[in-house]
Amino acid sequence: MRCISTFLEAIDHEMPNYTHIVINRESYKVDGNSGIKVYCSERELKSVDYFDLHPSKGFLYLEFSDLIAQDEQIKEKLKQLDEIQLPKEIDREIRKQFYNKKIHQELVQKLKDSVYLNSMIMPKHIVNIPKIFETIGHYVIVIAPIEESKRADVARCIDRWRDAIRTSMPKDMYDSVSIITLDQFLAA
Repeated sequence: MRCISTFLEAIDHEMPNYTHIVINRESYKVDGNSGIKVYCSERELKSVDYFDLHPSKGFLYLEFSDLIAQDEQIKEKLKQLDEIQLPKEIDREIRKQFYNKKIHQELVQKLKDSVYLNSMIMPKHIVNIPKIFETIGHYVIVIAPIEESKRADVARCIDRWRDAIRTSMPKDMYDSVSIITLDQFLAA
């Protein structure tokens, strides 16, 4: 058994275009080769990046993801469908399924697996876990800063992603879902 403190590390947002932005806090690493998930032999699980004990918000399931870039990649792939003459209903269904699978389902699965890891797996392998880990956490997804010209479009995407996550998760697995930018996270 290892002490939970061995997983405490400086938060790395893993957004290569924003290496100049540094987060001056530590959290418990869940994902990656040196994280809790691997130590507990649960590599197959999806997970958030960190379990965070936020000074004012409490226990957070903290995920850093450049959803805007992912959204752009998906739109580019879907443009390929424009070259194929499919009936409108089939075209619409393919686009919807592909879009939902790539972002929405991944975010939902990360939270579900992280809650499972926190409550069922981790206590069997790790000691000195703070009591706050037993509380229902907040799911916080931190995205890259948004260009001023794209704010309105991105705001609509954020609302859609947040609502999709909320409607896909049992209410007793999380307290709230927030999707915020990296600069908003630093200010919180």
